[in-house]
Amino acid sequence: MQNQNIKNEIEQLREEINRHNYYYYVLNQPIISDDEYDALIRKLISLEAQYPQFFDENSPTQKVGSDISEKFEKVEHKYRMYSLEDAFSEKEVIEFDNRVKRNLDINDCLAYSVEPKFDGVSVNIIYENGKLKVASTRGDGIIGENITKNIKTLKNLPLVLIVKNPPSFLDVQGEVILTKEEFKKINEYREEIGLALFANPRNAAAGSLKQLDPKETAKRNLKVFVYYIRGIEAYTQPKTQTQSLQILKELGLPVSELNRYCKNIQEAIAYRQTFLKAREELPYEIDGMVFKVDDFSLQEKLSYTSKYPKWAIAFKFPPMQSSTTVEDIIFNVGRTGIVTPVAILKPVKIGGVTISRASLHTFDELFKKDIRIGDYVFVQRAGDVIPEVVSSIPEKRNGKEKHVVKPTNCPVCSSLLQEEGAYLICPNIDCRARIVESLKHFVQKNALNIEGLGDKIIQQLVAKKIVQSVSDIYKLDKNKLLQLDRMGEKLANKILENIEKSKRTTFAKFLYALGIKHVGEFVANKLANNFSLEGLMELKDEEKLMQIEGIGPEIAKSVVAFFKEQRNINTIKNLLENISFIDNKKSTKLLNETFVFTGILGIPRSKAKEIVENLGGVVKDSLSKDTNYLVVGDEPGSKLEKAKKLGILIISEDEFLKLVGNELRD
Repeated sequence: MQNQNIKNEIEQLREEINRHNYYYYVLNQPIISDDEYDALIRKLISLEAQYPQFFDENSPTQKVGSDISEKFEKVEHKYRMYSLEDAFSEKEVIEFDNRVKRNLDINDCLAYSVEPKFDGVSVNIIYENGKLKVASTRGDGIIGENITKNIKTLKNLPLVLIVKNPPSFLDVQGEVILTKEEFKKINEYREEIGLALFANPRNAAAGSLKQLDPKETAKRNLKVFVYYIRGIEAYTQPKTQTQSLQILKELGLPVSELNRYCKNIQEAIAYRQTFLKAREELPYEIDGMVFKVDDFSLQEKLSYTSKYPKWAIAFKFPPMQSSTTVEDIIFNVGRTGIVTPVAILKPVKIGGVTISRASLHTFDELFKKDIRIGDYVFVQRAGDVIPEVVSSIPEKRNGKEKHVVKPTNCPVCSSLLQEEGAYLICPNIDCRARIVESLKHFVQKNALNIEGLGDKIIQQLVAKKIVQSVSDIYKLDKNKLLQLDRMGEKLANKILENIEKSKRTTFAKFLYALGIKHVGEFVANKLANNFSLEGLMELKDEEKLMQIEGIGPEIAKSVVAFFKEQRNINTIKNLLENISFIDNKKSTKLLNETFVFTGILGIPRSKAKEIVENLGGVVKDSLSKDTNYLVVGDEPGSKLEKAKKLGILIISEDEFLKLVGNELRD
């Protein structure tokens, strides 16, 4: 009897936690605090440890990651996973629509389900009697790899479907993605600890899913969106793609809010056009929109080719990768002395941006990819990531290409270079290039945010020896600035005004601005939350630092070394003659007010979110009865109608900017 009571308690806890996971990760409407949620998880972990006979692989505690797998076993898909036909112009899409009508022998307009084409990793997920049974990669479409343990770590994917009477069998297709924000964090951390950067969120997501240790996958904060029911038994049989998406929502599965039913191909094309610019504001990468014939009976008649369904097409956005020529390879010296090869390219447009140079990261990577001066190469740009050379095109070589020789001396100050792992280092802290890069880092938006002090102005200031240290910035006056080429009084006044503004900043931004080796924004925030400046200056060893999650031995060693250097202490003291730290407390002007944004805004959504949070408010992705404001931009989505039904206050972007007042300074 005692055991039965324990079993019942464990099952009730699992059910309650699954319900909260659904409210938090899918609906974005948490109904308990984080502390209350953590208490439930801790209680369940404790009970499962005491009573292992009641272990269930679908328990929500398994989302933190389980044992390391030796390999990924092969899985044969019950239903083949096809690719999609691509289109790059309206003409191709119209031709597709006409072809579909001819094959169906109809003249009437065809309705389409239009959905985002996520730039991620395709996965197949199977539920049996409501419980997640197996997940696999697409592989060759017929056989994939078993990633069940890793997929279970995705916080927005339920291990148990939320309905009381779930389908006995459910086979769905989805896409695993990494948000731009998480991608940035991962690459910042990898840079801080000296690892190679991921080229784009898709590569990072793929690498994360293929971790042998699910605990490592869990750290990456992956998300999944499901978009297609491949098989469903003992449940409502959907008759259209739109209906199937609704069923997926009802089951508690994460479905994109960008999906839209369109009455005809013209409406579908118009909807896709709204994302040509708006996609930059999305929290994740999409590389097009997928048009699917909505009616399943028509899909069945159209069938498949050997490669893709005849009833769907992906209308791609302009490419983010192109080919061009390497005109030269130069060596760049960074603020910490790292010398990196940079490709000078014949200018090429990628995603509407002209690219003329691209990173080669390290000499090891340069030689591994065998990039030569004169080579034709593929160049890639993704989001905020620095353009990079993906690979050479050896077939286009003519024999005149030149190999690059690793330098022995600094290209700027001629100091003998030192090798540290995969990197070449200029040890001269007075190297002009190092000073310039330190200043550029100090004034950037994420650091002290001194607008007007651009690269060319900084180079002049250093060349004329007006500025030799970051603290010299606060000694600038109008006369010194007017010595520079193309410097007028208006620009000089603006720079001085921005220097004045920078004198009040947060401790975290100050630490980041110092340019400590391995200390990016992530680590700077960790340090600011755990130490005072005096505490950091008094550090004797690395032990205290390594007690902080996310700070390993290399970072700790670098921080201690920085604060032991008297020259750095002197710089800090000089800076503190002008700089003071603002109270990190947020304004309470919008305390606990909840905002949702829809449509295309005139300011970046990331900026709007920052403004709200700085004033004590909260930004959500989806509406609920607790939402206080819906801010509407151009081309608003379905949220506008939903807000009207819920009685939520709807305001324009101009009204939002008036509400937040002086917060929009940059």
